[in-house]
Amino acid sequence: MLTATDLTIGYGDTDPVIQGLDLTADPGDIIAVTGANGSGKSTLLRGLAGHQPLDSGTILLDGADLTANSRAHRRDVFAVLDGSAWMRELTLGDHLRILETDGSLMSADDAIHTLDLADLADRHPHTFSSGQRQRSALATALVRPWSVLILDEPEQRLDVDYQERTADILRAIAPGAVIILATHSQQLIDRLGAAELHLS
Repeated sequence: MLTATDLTIGYGDTDPVIQGLDLTADPGDIIAVTGANGSGKSTLLRGLAGHQPLDSGTILLDGADLTANSRAHRRDVFAVLDGSAWMRELTLGDHLRILETDGSLMSADDAIHTLDLADLADRHPHTFSSGQRQRSALATALVRPWSVLILDEPEQRLDVDYQERTADILRAIAPGAVIILATHSQQLIDRLGAAELHLS
């Protein structure tokens, strides 16, 4: 179970973007974070992922305090956020094979096949189109083990077919883990059967 309690997240001396937020998710839950641009969706995801310091609050995973253990946070929580970093000297296949372990959901080769990336496996991600990079980023989530997966608008820059396939893939890998995603797509929320957390 993932439990976030009284999260407050801000930037310097300005008013907090997220204030006093509580969130609980059981294994198998998919939570869609919605709201207008500027409502704090990306800030919340970055805080949950450990990429943005919390002003206050705690994040527990199965009772363990992730906010007090950055190593456990990095191990158990995997985030695919906008502008995912790619090493310019490595091909897509190289990136995925580095992430592959005995605990992977699927092998690098299977992830490449699942997302129709075979023609791109030997190329460098910085040469890809935005849609190709989005599919490649999702492939990393199929290979790298995690207990909590955080995604920032996974439907972005994908055509309708790949948006639907992304939803089906996420629904298939959700049992036993927690998925939290920001989205503007009601169609994606409905196809995932996700619970909605709306930020105003």
